[in-house]
Amino acid sequence: MADWGQYQTIKVGSKRYVINPATGRIDYTLTAAEEARQANLERYKQIRDLYKDIIARYRPGGQFLTGARAELEAAKGRDVASALAQSVRSGLYGTTIPATAAQTWEREIGAPQRMKLEDIAMERLSETQRGLAGAIERREDVYPSYTLLSELQRQAAARPTSTMPAGYTVFGQPFSTGLFGAYPF
Repeated sequence: MADWGQYQTIKVGSKRYVINPATGRIDYTLTAAEEARQANLERYKQIRDLYKDIIARYRPGGQFLTGARAELEAAKGRDVASALAQSVRSGLYGTTIPATAAQTWEREIGAPQRMKLEDIAMERLSETQRGLAGAIERREDVYPSYTLLSELQRQAAARPTSTMPAGYTVFGQPFSTGLFGAYPF
């Protein structure tokens, strides 16, 4: 578990408890609050790591562009080989048509596809960076004052449990007695 250095703690088995500085006893409210704070910090770290992985995927030289470019080059090889085979079957092998097949493919298909890939990668990168910025912006490190929580808990424990006199409902109406005993009407 994370560092709880600001509190005196006791470990029982695998569970760690916060000791209330005022009473010297285990404070379950403070323990739950500290566990929630630690869980929030861990969740925030996981969110940041996830965003960083996605950002790395769409950065220039990342997995997305590397894989897409490899697929594009494979498609170029297949299309140019198909064009050469077609020119051989047509009897145009000795002309300039086969020699310009790769250039034609690059001009008509390759360059526009690479531009689209770059646009997609930059769009996704921007979206992910905006998401990360939003997650950072929405993070709030405002946690309750443990001293105040402890004091409120002490006051609640010292307060009488009921302020209603006996014989009254929780709505302040007297119980009436009837055929079947006391009931509120």
